[in-house]
This record gives sequence, structure tokens and C-alpha cells, in this order.
Amino acid sequence: MSFGLISAYAITIMLIGVWLFSVIRKDAGIIDVFWGLGYGLIAVLAIANVQSLSPYVFALYVLVILWAVRLGGHLLIRWSKEEEEDKRYQSMRRNAGPGFWWKSLYIVFGLQGLLMYLVAQPLIQLFPFAATTPAAPTAFVVFLIIAVIGLLIETISDIQLTAFRAAKTGGILKSGLWARSRHPNYFGDALFWWGISFAAISAAPEVIWTLFAPIIMNVLLVRVSGAALLEKYMSKREGYAEYQAKTNRFIPKIFN
Repeated sequence: MSFGLISAYAITIMLIGVWLFSVIRKDAGIIDVFWGLGYGLIAVLAIANVQSLSPYVFALYVLVILWAVRLGGHLLIRWSKEEEEDKRYQSMRRNAGPGFWWKSLYIVFGLQGLLMYLVAQPLIQLFPFAATTPAAPTAFVVFLIIAVIGLLIETISDIQLTAFRAAKTGGILKSGLWARSRHPNYFGDALFWWGISFAAISAAPEVIWTLFAPIIMNVLLVRVSGAALLEKYMSKREGYAEYQAKTNRFIPKIFN
């Protein structure tokens, strides 16, 4: 069985289990927790199934696992503190009408599973080349460092936002990385996947066709479920228009 099929089966089984849990809890928002963990599952399966693994590719898979555990843990803590289902899924529930419990299997979980599988293609297609030294080892290391920087930006941004919300001071977070970008956490996430994808291509130029994966992730973060959706909500908050005028939307300012 190809590693692509192994990954597809693993994602499907995982998401069906999460869907059943969401039906019991009547909360489809749990999918957000497993969005990141799914990539970590693929990386774990890659390490477990390969017969020989180069240190370079091993480092890439381990970095993806760290990213997945960090993001999954962060979202699990946030989800567990919510008193009701996320407003996005409440809206889907209303729009879907009767039977959302089973419609969510494809509206929410099936769609996210498909997107997850597409974005994970660099990890999946790198598997057959996991034992070989990267075609361009220096470039591989540079891009892996870029991924690490993205992970750090995302992590620090989430820590700053969590602390701001815990303080319950209200208003808008304008300090730290949030003074340089209105969505530094999403930027860090995008940077991470651009780094991972180009590292995979540096290891095996044959997988260059998977470059669509970080593009999909970038579009999701900027135009679909990330910055665009949050901007629509935040635009109603007092002072946000001024914050928008002074702060970059996505790519952080290097100099103020």
C-alpha cells in the first residue's frame, strides 16, 4: 500500500472518530483541534513506516510533529474553555437546517479532511525519498530554519494573544508582534508551511508539483477561514479602523 493511501485512511479514520465525538457533544468546533494534529499523524506514520530515514527528513517530520502538537494543544485548551460552540459552526448549523449532525460529516469534517490531505502532500510525496540525502542540503537547512522561524512567530503570537485575553482589559491587542501585523499568528503559520514545502522540494526536486500545498494554506489563512473572517468580525470593534490604518494586515513590519 502506498504511503498516500495510508495517509488518506489515517485521516479518514481520525476524522470519523472526531465527527462521532462532535455529534455526542453537539459541537463541531472540535475539528479545529484536529486540523493541526492530522499533519502530525501523517508525520508520525511516515517515521514509523519508512525503513531508512535520513537525518534531514527526520528533522522535517519531527518539526511538523512539534508544530501539530503545539497548535493542537493550544486549540484544545481554548476549545475546552468555550461555553458554547464556535459562532462559525453555529452559523453552519443554522444554514444546514435539520440533520446538521450527519450533514456536518461532509460539510465540515469531509471538507477539512480533503484540504488537510492536499496541504500535506509535501510530507506524503517526500516519503519515497526519505532515506536519501537532500539534493540541495544547504537549501534544505535554510528552508527548515525558515519553518522554525514561522513556528516561533506563531507560538509567540498565540502566547501574547492568550495573555491579552486573560487580562480581560478589552480593546485591541496592539503590542508585541501584534504591533507589526494584525495577524502575526497566521503569518507564522503560512511561513512555516512555505518553509516545510520548499525544504521538501530541496530534498527531492521531483515533488516540486506539490507547491500548490502552501498556496492553498496561504489562501485559507488570508482569504478564507483566517484573516478575512476575523477582520470582518473585528471591524465592528471601536478603534479597529485606526489599528488597520497603522498596522500591516499580514506580513509584519520590520521597522516601525
